[in-house]
Parts: sequence; structure tokens; C-alpha cells
Amino acid sequence: MKTFLRLPSVVLALFAIGSFAQSVDALRCEYLFNPAGLDVVKPRLSWQIKSDERGVMQTAYQILVASSADKLSDDAGNLWDSGKVASDRSIHVEYAGKPLASRVQCFWKVRIWHGGETPTKWSRPAMWTMGLLNPADWKAKWIGSPTTNMVEAAPMLRKEFSVEKRIRRATAYVTGLGYYELSLNGKKVGDHELDPKNTRYDKRVLYVTYDVTKQLSRGKNALGVMLGNGWYNYHNKNAWDFDTAPWRAKPELLLQLEVEFTDGTVQQIVSDESWKYSTGPIIFDAMLAGEIYDARLERNGWNATGYDDSKWAAAKVVSAPEGKLTAQMIPPIRVTETIKPVKITPLKHGAYLVDFGQNLAGTFQIKAKGRAGTDIKIETAELLHTNGTLNADNIKSFSKSYPFQTDHYIMKGSGTETWRPRFMYGGFQYAQITGYPGELKPGNIVALVEHTDFVPAGTFKCSNELLNDIQHCTWWSYVNNFHGHPTDCPNRERNGWTGDAHLAAETGLYNFDAAANYTQWMRDFRDEQRPDGVLPGIIPTGGWGYKWGQRARVGFRRDLDSVVSPPILWR
Repeated sequence: MKTFLRLPSVVLALFAIGSFAQSVDALRCEYLFNPAGLDVVKPRLSWQIKSDERGVMQTAYQILVASSADKLSDDAGNLWDSGKVASDRSIHVEYAGKPLASRVQCFWKVRIWHGGETPTKWSRPAMWTMGLLNPADWKAKWIGSPTTNMVEAAPMLRKEFSVEKRIRRATAYVTGLGYYELSLNGKKVGDHELDPKNTRYDKRVLYVTYDVTKQLSRGKNALGVMLGNGWYNYHNKNAWDFDTAPWRAKPELLLQLEVEFTDGTVQQIVSDESWKYSTGPIIFDAMLAGEIYDARLERNGWNATGYDDSKWAAAKVVSAPEGKLTAQMIPPIRVTETIKPVKITPLKHGAYLVDFGQNLAGTFQIKAKGRAGTDIKIETAELLHTNGTLNADNIKSFSKSYPFQTDHYIMKGSGTETWRPRFMYGGFQYAQITGYPGELKPGNIVALVEHTDFVPAGTFKCSNELLNDIQHCTWWSYVNNFHGHPTDCPNRERNGWTGDAHLAAETGLYNFDAAANYTQWMRDFRDEQRPDGVLPGIIPTGGWGYKWGQRARVGFRRDLDSVVSPPILWR
């Protein structure tokens, strides 16, 4: 005997007219939400379907792309109107409209059909902008220090300029190697950390695009850029030979600010020999080692208008790196969390041991009040000796030229001073503080968690606390080891070991939307691969690792130089 489920007629009517809510959201371009400065001429578009009903399937879509928000709101896709396309595809739909030129703004929306003749409402609008697609678009010059010293205090570069017309849009295209911090009218531009992502600089250099319209003023303005060594001028000798990388050079800057006015004209402010150069409070910075910051050397107002730079030297036009300029199309590294100490323990000779209660990647921020010249030493690591002092024995050998993960803040003696390192990060749970003036209290120091700021993709929680703890550790391991690309550890190496990343990728993608970063990392693979197919063990590399892992692990292949395609890399 068959049994039928009888539904109220009003429910049947709702099904018949399709009144359950369906909509389209999460519009992405090249995996990113509203990205700025793309250099993909046919970007891939994706979206998600939202519905109160199970089993809703897309049967067709329509995309509109317009050159302005107003045109899009009028349902005019003057760049591309796909028309109704019969397809269930909602991922990587390639733009197929008018050819896109440099600097173009693209506003887009999508609607779908899920059976029947009535589409959903249009999605909320999204946008992307094109970057500088051709080498001729760049009018800026690479500039840097006029000195000949390979290792010196962090360069500071500045330029004042005037804007006299009504501004429609202002866009900054910038890269600084190894790292840069850009400011406009005395305030940092954006919230990125440790830009740009490190690459094989003789093959590829990434630049970042910022919309600075709201930060620009009519009248006088000032640009300021501070540069760090990062991976570009890696002067801390270690086992992976980055100190002898073929690209290694002093820090340098390339910047192009384009101001579009309402009358249709454009003003360009570019890095060139008219910029001024000096040094300031960062007297030392080195990857793995740390920073030394002498606050007595601060130059107040150096990145704002009206500063007297008459004693500053002229910036020097320097040789450009060999790598191709390409857009950085990944989520940036950001400070994602601030962690307070769970315990502060006084040690001998006035030192303190700070426990943050969590192994993390990032840096710290410290506050102090004391005499000018007071040197506060901050060492960070993951382990402790049995006597409760910091133990970096398992990792300190990896920094061969300088002490490992050791920062210094030298006080200026002016009220309460707050400081954090700019151009480095480390892996640690503990910080050992020496030379702190007075009593170190919990409010005087915090840890700043830094990593690629992914959009979450999934979460896991259950009734078994052991499994929850494993998930907690998995989450932290992944973010601690992702700074632009996956790394093996945030402390001793920070290298992109390919085997480690391969094993962690599936787990990571269950938790985070990291597709854009893996896409960029595959470009790095392409840059590193030799004509015979061989890849190095770490990517990017300064040259080390092409023979590492190529020896036969099971005894059937031992010729390091004749390998055509790389085997699995075991660690």
C-alpha cells in the first residue's frame, strides 16, 4: 500500500510560484572580494546561491559589468552583458566583455535562474579595478639610498606635492623591497603588514594598489615611505643562502600616485630623484634576527606637510630588480588578534618572563616610561629552560650573524612610549624582557597575531574535547605558517617547504579560503622551475634546494643532475 504525504494547499501554492527566497551573494573576482589593481585581463568571476529551500540548482545566469556604479544601477552593462546563459556554472566564469585597459573600474552584478522563467533579483553590486597592465604605464623610477653601504638604517623617503583641482579618484601603486610602510599626510595607508609578499625577485616583483581618495587633501600633501630589508636584502647568514641570492640589493621603492580630477585631467606623482632621503629610528632590521629601534632618532612629522627636509639628501635612482612587475592579488597580512599575557614572572637582574599562553606568529607591542637611552631588550621563543628562563637553543643556530628573534627599543625619555617592530615577525609563546624601567605589568605588553587574513571557509566543533583541541591546534598551526604563502614554521626558517605545504593544503582549505594565495604560490613555482623540470625544496628560494630531496629515498635513483621531474619531497 502506498502512503502519500498530503500538504496544505497554501504550501503547495508556495512551491508552485517559487516564493521561497533565493538570492545571489558573495561575488568574487579572482577569488577576492572587490579587489583593486588586477592584472588579469580576463578575470574569473564567482558567486554563491542563497536559498531557504534545499536542492536549489542554478540553471542559467546573467552578468552585467559596467564602467560606473550609476550605469550598473540602470542595468546597463556597457562593458559586458552576458545575456541569459544556460549553465549551472557559478565558479570561474571568465569575463568576456570589452577589452579591459589599465586603471579601468569594473562594477558588476549577477542574477540566476533556478528553473522556470523568473530570475532572482540582481545581486548587490561588486567591483574590481585593473592595475597597470603595461610596462609603459609606469612613469615612476626605482629610488633608494644614495650611500654605498649594503646594510644600514632603514631608509625614509618623502615627497611633498600640491593638488589644486577637485578630486574624483586617487590611486597609489607601490612596491618597496624588501618591505615598505606607506603613509600619506602623516597616516599609514591601509592596514597591510609585511608588504609585498616575498618572491624570487629576479623573476617577479609584486606591487600593491590602494585607493587613497579619502586620504588625499586639496592643497598640500606629503608622501612618506619607510623601507625594510626583508627577504630582498637578506643579510643574516643562514643555511638556505638567501644572503647570497642573485637578486640581493639594498632596499628600494617604486611608487606612482595617480590623481584623477572631475574635469578629466590626471596628475601623477612618481618616485624619482626629486624625493628626499634620510634615515631614522630603525637602525637595524634583519629577518630571523629582529629590529633595533632608537626612539631618540625619530623625525617627528617627517611624513606630513611642512616638515623641514632641507638637510635631507636627494634620493638616488637605482637599478630596478630584474623581476617582472605583477599585481599582488592575495589577501594581505594583517594583525588579526591582540593577545594579553596570561602570566608575567620576575627573573633575576630585573628581567621578566612573559607567557602569552598560546604559540603564535606575529610580533608584540610594548609600553614603557623611562629615561632617554634606556635599552629594552625583547627576546621571543617557544620554549623554556627548567629554571623558567627563555630557551631558544633549538632554533637560535638558524640565525648565524645576529642573535635570534631579539629586538631592542631604545627610549627617547618622553612620557609613555609605545612601540612595535615593523619589518619582521616571529614564532613564539614567551617573551623575555631585559632592561625594562620599573615594573612590567600585563597592560605594558601584548602579542600581535599576524598572518594572511583569510576569509573563513569552515569550522568544526563537537562533543569530544580532544577533537576540539586537535582542531584548535590545527587552526593555529595553519595561520601561524601562512604569510603570503605556506611556510614550514614561523620561527627558525619561515621557508615555503613544498612537502609541508602539500600535506597541509587539504586541511587548510577546509578551514580557510586560501585559493588566491595558492594561485600566487603556483606562479612562484613557475618562476622557480628549471627547464629540465626540477623544482627546489623551498619556494621561493635564493638558489638553495634544487638538489635537496632529489636523491633516491628508496635506493632506485641516485643521479642528482639527471632528474627530469622532481619526486615527492620528504622531510
